[in-house]
Amino acid sequence: MPAELITKVIVHGSAKSIVSNPISSTRKGISMWWRRSRLLSDSILKQRILLNSAYTRGANIEQALDLMGLPAPLPGKIDYLVDGREFFPALYRSIDQAKQRIDTQVFIFDNDDVATQYADRLKKRSRDIQCRVLMDRLGSISSWWTAPETPLPKNFQPPSSMPHYLMKDSRVKARVSQNPWLVSDHSKIILIDGEEAYLGGMNIGREYRYDWHDLMAEIRGPLVDIIDREFHLAWGHAGPFGDLGYLVALSRPRSNPVDVEGYPMRLLLTGPGNYEIFNAQIAAIRRAQSYIYIQNAYFTDDSLL
Repeated sequence: MPAELITKVIVHGSAKSIVSNPISSTRKGISMWWRRSRLLSDSILKQRILLNSAYTRGANIEQALDLMGLPAPLPGKIDYLVDGREFFPALYRSIDQAKQRIDTQVFIFDNDDVATQYADRLKKRSRDIQCRVLMDRLGSISSWWTAPETPLPKNFQPPSSMPHYLMKDSRVKARVSQNPWLVSDHSKIILIDGEEAYLGGMNIGREYRYDWHDLMAEIRGPLVDIIDREFHLAWGHAGPFGDLGYLVALSRPRSNPVDVEGYPMRLLLTGPGNYEIFNAQIAAIRRAQSYIYIQNAYFTDDSLL
């Protein structure tokens, strides 16, 4: 296992990506070291965060987010799916009803029974529609070596490689995102026909279906077009042309977003040098007047604390 980790993650995931994706890999490396170096001046940064007037401008939180330059809200419909018992049945219905394409991007695509069931559904649908899967190399390989909390079915044999399993005897296209400087992509997005998007905290695996408490959201409306574009950028970046794949993805015609009535929502992104989610959280905390509720598996940011 250590030899496989070194070969696939460090050699292929890091060294190869520096060659095929020199621009984005360098950017990720600089961003990572900048974030690490900030720990040395943590006390100063805490004061800067507390005193930053950008978080308090505006008559309300929405105006404050606008003044901070965060993406403008767009109308849409959203349904929250709590835990795997709500998410996976809804996802399977969407897969069965898809008419054009199913695009999956996850940090972890496990090799347990739930993951192979999902893969088998995609393989079956790939006979009629386009099915693509993008998984993070580091996150997925690490999960393949870890047994789930609840026992697997008797005589179940996990595949050694999920990309190979997905593509074998099917038309599914599978790619893995590289990990330059051991930086991972934690995106969890599933798109149905470019009109419906699932996103949130769940990957594809048994823990998310049966064991862990987590949340996904089903979204419809113009925001789906933005999510769809982000998937195509990531898909092109993970392809054989590397950074040049961005240009191909950027030249792709924008789809006409499905306009629906609903609640105004902002799509916030996190990436190297881009901390929209964190900035919005700080703004919300700074402007809170009655209460602050936080539910999260991880609470590790001293500045947020």
